[in-house]
Amino acid sequence: IIYRAFEAERPILSGGEVITGWQPDGDGRGKADVKHLSDFRQLYVNGTRAGRARGGRLPGVTLYGDGAPLPSVDGGAPDGGYRVTDATMARWGNAGDIELIYFYPQWAHQIVKVHDIRPDQAGGAIVRLQRNRLWSESGNLTHHGRIVQGRVPDFIANALELLDDPGEWYLDRSVQVVYYRPRPGEDMTKVKVTAPQLEKLLEVKGTLDQPVHHVQFAGIAFAHAGWLRPNEMGHPDIQANFTPPEPRDPKRSAHGEHDKSPANVRLHAARSIRFDDCTFTKLGSAGIDI
Repeated sequence: IIYRAFEAERPILSGGEVITGWQPDGDGRGKADVKHLSDFRQLYVNGTRAGRARGGRLPGVTLYGDGAPLPSVDGGAPDGGYRVTDATMARWGNAGDIELIYFYPQWAHQIVKVHDIRPDQAGGAIVRLQRNRLWSESGNLTHHGRIVQGRVPDFIANALELLDDPGEWYLDRSVQVVYYRPRPGEDMTKVKVTAPQLEKLLEVKGTLDQPVHHVQFAGIAFAHAGWLRPNEMGHPDIQANFTPPEPRDPKRSAHGEHDKSPANVRLHAARSIRFDDCTFTKLGSAGIDI
């Protein structure tokens, strides 16, 4: 079976939806209602990926680490986080969607989600973090089972209050409204804005007894697919986008049991499958997993 582009055409198998109905939102931003869409982590404006709203390191941060608990406010609350000098952070909206990004070491890209942000009686604010698979039993941020001493995030992302640079966007999931600050020369009444809506564009799946075989794809582009698990639980990257399983099996070695991030095109129990002159672009996960 051959799925081939017709003559000189370049067909696109897209998992995206175009966002229309943009309105001005003051301060040079645009906004659009996306209640008809599901969640997304990427946004493309005129074919170029836009960046999620982000800022630098937390202001005047003091680390709560090495098992030192944050001030107790709720039963069962996380005990990892930071004290910051910027008191206005306690008034930021949708704190549970805010993400802290760590590059540790060079080959690991870790995303830890915020649990809440509360005023600090001593001034400033307290940023408490959601637990995920990077946290040890004592509340320490770890990597390969070793405590990451003195780590503060390399940057903070996904808050409307951080939407200050051209080309940045923010999705307010509480009301399903997306915000975007246009780049110079972009007219929000004319731009084409696309949001991924699928995690799986194509799956070729057989069984070990009856594998799928001899299928060819030629001259086709695969585009506009995402991956939403980091939205819900962060991304505890161990290395190369592999994450530890949940729950961990203490009897097993840490190596060999990690979960691989999914691809947007997947082959399973397949042989003699061919991709010729195909393009994999604008994807929120891996391109192809064989």
